[in-house]
Amino acid sequence: MAKTAETEQAPSKVTRAATQYANLPAGRLALLGTFLRGEAGRALVRTASGSIYKVEPGDHIGYATVTGIDHGALHLMQGGMARKVTMPRVIPSPPPRTRPRARPTKS
Repeated sequence: MAKTAETEQAPSKVTRAATQYANLPAGRLALLGTFLRGEAGRALVRTASGSIYKVEPGDHIGYATVTGIDHGALHLMQGGMARKVTMPRVIPSPPPRTRPRARPTKS
């Protein structure tokens, strides 16, 4: 039987350094990531309702059909119109706060 790791809270310094904030559009389809393997690709998307799905070419998202997946892009066809959804811009996490070092006092 496999041993499960204990859940531990990461130090806030580690959490800040490992976190990237994305400017995700509210109420619209958002591309979260792409996974490419040869000719076939898959993408992770968040729908306008907030649900998250893994899709591949031929799948339907609402009334749109996934026609292709590139590095950082999802190609859709809806009502004869092509649409390209790209990854949101990543906002770097703020640098960790540092406290100034105390100066030695003169005796």
